Amino acid sequence: CGWITSVVVSTMYPIPRIALLHRFIELARCSLDLHNYQGVMCIMGALLSNPVHRLRDDWEALPRDCLDVFEKLKALV
Repeated sequence: CGWITSVVVSTMYPIPRIALLHRFIELARCSLDLHNYQGVMCIMGALLSNPVHRLRDDWEALPRDCLDVFEKLKALV
C-alpha cells in the first residue's frame, strides 16, 4: 500500500500521475473481479490516503467512467 502512495505522490508531472491513478483504479476493479479482496483493500487504502486524496486537480481530470468505478469501489471499502 505504501508503495502505491509513494509512486503516485513522487510522480512529478500531472499527466503521468493521472494515468497512474487511472491504472490503479482499473487494477482494483480487476482485483475485485478476481475476488482478490486483499488487493482491492490495499489499492483503495493507498488511493484514499491523505497524500493521494489531496491531489484534487488530478482526481478531477480523471474520466467520468473511471470516477464511477472508483466510487463503487469506495462504497465497498
